[in-house]
Amino acid sequence: MALAKISDLTGTGGASADVLTGTLSAAGDQTIYLGGTLSVGAAQVAGNYSGVVSATVEYN
Repeated sequence: MALAKISDLTGTGGASADVLTGTLSAAGDQTIYLGGTLSVGAAQVAGNYSGVVSATVEYN
């Protein structure tokens, strides 16, 4: 299976690239929405699958 990741700052979807910039709120937070499209092969065995998603945040 292949996962095409999707990330955006608004939660409206449609973004196809990594979030590269954002602005912290007055409270000092920023929400990043993560999701993706999973391409399942015709012969893929049914079942539960899991994985790891990492987000790295750098600020000055």
